[in-house]
Amino acid sequence: MLGFLFLPDYLYFQTISPEIIMIFFGNRRKVVVFFLLSAALLTPLLSGCSKKETETKEELIRPVRYLIAQPDSNVRLYRYPGTARSKVESKQSFRVPGLVTQVAVEVGDRIKKGGLIAKLEQADYKLRLSSAEAGLEQAQANAENARLTLERIKGLYDRGNASISSLDDMRSKKSSVDAGVRAAKSQLDLAHRQLGYTQLQSPADCLVAQLNTEADENVAAGQVVAVLNCGDEVEITTAVPATLIQKLNKSVEAQLKFSALGEQLFVATVNEVGIAATEFGSMYPVTLMLKTAAPQIQSGMSAEVIFQMPETRDTPIYSVPLSAVSEDSSGRFVYVAEPLPNRKGFAKVKRAKVTVGRLSSTTIEIIDGLNSGSHVITAGVSRINPGQVVKLKRMSGV
Repeated sequence: MLGFLFLPDYLYFQTISPEIIMIFFGNRRKVVVFFLLSAALLTPLLSGCSKKETETKEELIRPVRYLIAQPDSNVRLYRYPGTARSKVESKQSFRVPGLVTQVAVEVGDRIKKGGLIAKLEQADYKLRLSSAEAGLEQAQANAENARLTLERIKGLYDRGNASISSLDDMRSKKSSVDAGVRAAKSQLDLAHRQLGYTQLQSPADCLVAQLNTEADENVAAGQVVAVLNCGDEVEITTAVPATLIQKLNKSVEAQLKFSALGEQLFVATVNEVGIAATEFGSMYPVTLMLKTAAPQIQSGMSAEVIFQMPETRDTPIYSVPLSAVSEDSSGRFVYVAEPLPNRKGFAKVKRAKVTVGRLSSTTIEIIDGLNSGSHVITAGVSRINPGQVVKLKRMSGV
């Protein structure tokens, strides 16, 4: 029965009449003992409830991180992908057609000036050389025969035994035979050259960047067999939109970052600005040259080209972390913490409607809705509401 009386709220005892209590306990002494025990048991319960209410109130003061809004610099960064390549790029091809019998290099090989790249079947060209040599010998023999005949007729003419027309006719034949000799010599020289063209050699000390043929493959004259990168100078090619192309000239500098070389930055200057868009739409080709030599940059490396261009702004722009901006049916907004003057380190939350600008991988631009010095909440946004009191924790590094 005593356990039953303790089951309801402690206020339950206020509704029980003294007569009923006397029935349960029999005399006044027992009643007094009963109430003393009840008070002793209820005191911890009441203090526990009070403690829980205090903790609940303290939990409502949530910690949040913030940054102090400062206007961005009036220099805007433009980032575009680029590729490094050798300034001197040589596309090598045979001057004569034929069957490839040997490819002497592989992609990535360094080759000296005059080094063999590839070789064609030479049998046909050697036959042509032999034929040209025989033709020259025949022409020289004819020329010698014509010379002797001309001398004989000239002797007869001097003795009055040959007519002037016979002498002139022989002189004409001698000139024709001499022309044949010159033609035969040209044919022989051409045959020598064509035989030499069956060997493709490097024009300088180069690096083999690309191979487009294999052994036992027929190639045509002028067909690109290999691409060589020669020299130590490296250039970077990229493409920029029409909105930026008008701002570029040969005095503009850019920073380069190569994924293969970590966070190291290199400086380059614009060398060439394209005047026609590429096949990728309204993007214009731009070529840059490194200001200082960088042997660690190899042809083919991918790069990020960063242009820093000043611009005039009518209003300040603020960059904040992506986590600071939220959106609902009313539009985009941020939470601003207004410090409480009488409670250091605490602030009241206020909602500020904002207009956003460009988006990057980590930040977003606020072009309207913020003031310089505003405490923009960057972490804990999902757990707060306007008017709520929060504890401030400033972001590291700001």
